[in-house]
Amino acid sequence: MKKTLLFFGLFWALYFTALYGTPESMLTQILKIVLLLVGIIFLFFEFKAILNYAKTWKEKKTTSLKIIALLAMQFSIANIVFLLLTGGLGYLIAVALSIITIIMAIIKIGTLKAIKSEFYTLGAKNEILVTSEYAGFLERLVARMIDNFIAIIIPVAILFSLAIALNNGMILLILVAWLLIPANLYFIYFHKRTGQTIGKRMLNIKVVKENGESLSWGDAILRWIGYRISAIVLYLGLIWIAIDKNKQGWHDQMAKTYVKRVK
Repeated sequence: MKKTLLFFGLFWALYFTALYGTPESMLTQILKIVLLLVGIIFLFFEFKAILNYAKTWKEKKTTSLKIIALLAMQFSIANIVFLLLTGGLGYLIAVALSIITIIMAIIKIGTLKAIKSEFYTLGAKNEILVTSEYAGFLERLVARMIDNFIAIIIPVAILFSLAIALNNGMILLILVAWLLIPANLYFIYFHKRTGQTIGKRMLNIKVVKENGESLSWGDAILRWIGYRISAIVLYLGLIWIAIDKNKQGWHDQMAKTYVKRVK
C-alpha cells in the first residue's frame, strides 16, 4: 500500500506538471504520453489488487479501508487517463470503470450483508491504544488527501459528469449542496464518533482531547470551524502543524485537541 501511495503521488505530480506546462512544448507532450502509459498500467494492476483484496475479505485477510483507498486512487487516475484519451467523455468512462470494479468486488466478497457489517465498523467505537506521540504534518496531510478523495473528489466528479452528460443544471445544485453539507459532515461525524476518519485510520492516527478523551459534538464542530479558518488564511493554520511543538494546527488549538499515533 505504501508503494501504491508513493506511485499515486508521483503520478499526480507528473499530471500537474503537464497541466501547467506550456501546451506546445515537447516536454509537456512527452509527459502526457508518459501519463497515459503509466496510468493505464496502474489501472490494470489496481483493478487486480482490488479484486484480490475483495476475494480475501471474508477470511479477514484484508479490510474495507484498503479497498476504499484503492478505489479512490483508481477513480482519480481513471479520470486523468480517460480525459487525456477522450476529452469530456473521460468522466463518464471513469465513473463506469469504477462502478464495474465495485460490482465485481461485491461479487468477490459474496454478500452485501458482509460489506454492511465491515463498513459499520468504520463508525464504531474501537478499542485502540493512543500513544503519547504526536502525528506529524506529512502523516496528517496524507490522511487528509485520502479523505478528500473519498468525501469530496469522487462524489463531485460523479455529479459533475452526470450534469454534463444529462445537461441538467439541477445536478450542479446538488453538487454544490454536497460540498456544503455531506462532505463536511463526513469529517464532523467521524471525529466525534471515533476520532478517526477513514484516512486517519489508514495512517494509524487519531484526534483526541487534551485528557485523551473522545470529542463531543461541540468539539467536532468547533474543530471543523477552526479548520475552515486555518485554510482561509493562506493555509497558515494548517502549515502551523509543521512548526508547533505539539503538532497542533489552529483548529486543534481552538478545539483543544491533539492528533496522536495509535497502535
